[in-house]
Amino acid sequence: YQKFFRRSWFHRQWVIQEVVLAKDVQILCGQHQMSFSNFVTGHLLHRRTRFYGRTQFLRSYVATHDD
Repeated sequence: YQKFFRRSWFHRQWVIQEVVLAKDVQILCGQHQMSFSNFVTGHLLHRRTRFYGRTQFLRSYVATHDD
């Protein structure tokens, strides 16, 4: 996970500019592809579960998304 985010690609100015200005951003890595919004959501969920622990995160998620 950290190896992925340490890639120089994430620090290139033109990449940041393209992401900010684009209407539809797709993340490509090898043969894998996903939307930027799904990428960000996955990143945030990963960070949250690492910080809180999976069990507490799942309890919190279920409590706030109980329909």
